[in-house]
Amino acid sequence: MDRPTADWFDVTDLAFVADPYPAYRRLREAGPLVWHEELQMWLVAGYANANAMLRNPMVDRVFRDRLPESEWATFNWLNSSAALDAPRADHVRMRRAMAGWFARGSITSLSPLIERVCNELLDEMAARAGQGEEVDLVRHYVEPLPIRVISELLGLPQELRADVRAWSVAMVALFEVDRGSDQEVAGQIATDALAERFAELTAERRARPTGDLISAMVGKGHDTLSDREVAANAVLLFNGGTGAVINALGTGLLQLLSRSKSRELYCSDPESLSESAVEEFLRFDAPLQLFERTALEGLEFRGLRIQQGERIGLLLGAANRDPAEFMEPDSFDIRRDPNPHLTFSAGAHFCLGAPLARREMQIALPLLFTRFPELRLSSDPVPEHGFVVRGYARIPVTVS
Repeated sequence: MDRPTADWFDVTDLAFVADPYPAYRRLREAGPLVWHEELQMWLVAGYANANAMLRNPMVDRVFRDRLPESEWATFNWLNSSAALDAPRADHVRMRRAMAGWFARGSITSLSPLIERVCNELLDEMAARAGQGEEVDLVRHYVEPLPIRVISELLGLPQELRADVRAWSVAMVALFEVDRGSDQEVAGQIATDALAERFAELTAERRARPTGDLISAMVGKGHDTLSDREVAANAVLLFNGGTGAVINALGTGLLQLLSRSKSRELYCSDPESLSESAVEEFLRFDAPLQLFERTALEGLEFRGLRIQQGERIGLLLGAANRDPAEFMEPDSFDIRRDPNPHLTFSAGAHFCLGAPLARREMQIALPLLFTRFPELRLSSDPVPEHGFVVRGYARIPVTVS
């Protein structure tokens, strides 16, 4: 069978970046797999096909070193030494070393910390409003919450947190398909800084363990990680433990505030609606739109031949809007149930930090509207301008 192609699919087009969902619909109609010559990958936009690929043992994450090595050396080892892109045996070993920290009991025990951080941030928002200052829902609530929580877990010193967040943003930007040379240089510098700081923290915990997650990763046992693996996984946990929550919670809150009926419905019973609302936040506009996989060997899929080594782009945002899986998928429904979205992936690479992300959002959402029941948008939000990572840079609000 000839390869169906989608050369019209342009991830650099500003209209697409602003609203990719019409293009996703066209991709789903084009077939289960569509080859994109410029991206050099198969694109998968349907839910059932993306879900099957995420669970297929013949495809997996395979990190490819970026070249030249002289410019990308740190970026390469930070990714190849972390669980997300490690070979399967190493992936299992590293994941097992961290899994206990994200088990149900451990996450439940973090609830007081999350509530305390939320209430401190809400106090600060009220103080800003009282002084006549602009309140930005992203900068003053959505962003600092997961930064403070994951920093506490990792034992990241207070004085490093702002710098680490800035470096994290610059590093994550390197995963965008459309990036400029200035962005690459800034990201490489930031990646070097992240690696250096977390290597220092790893050495300190190796010498003087405390009760944090980095200390646990350097502990003795059959799953002991090397210093390089500890530093790489700490960077991965910080990047993943902040970006997904910031973008999903920010985008979801914007959708809620932009729809008066949804907002009124939520405020009528936040206790019972918070869980389903958070899941809809995660589904409706996925914070990470593209997951990549690589064919470990040649395989047939839905009548098409995928060659060994070919890349497969799983468009999670498209899968989460597939009408074959979700009733009225383009509707924002905070009561949607069931809601089997793929935002946290599936299979062996299901997001380790998903329980923590859910708990943070499920606590932050009702506390926000309990404190500020008249919360309203005060001016137009400012979106980030990426394809792979979707979110908002600013969401100005009025609190009372």
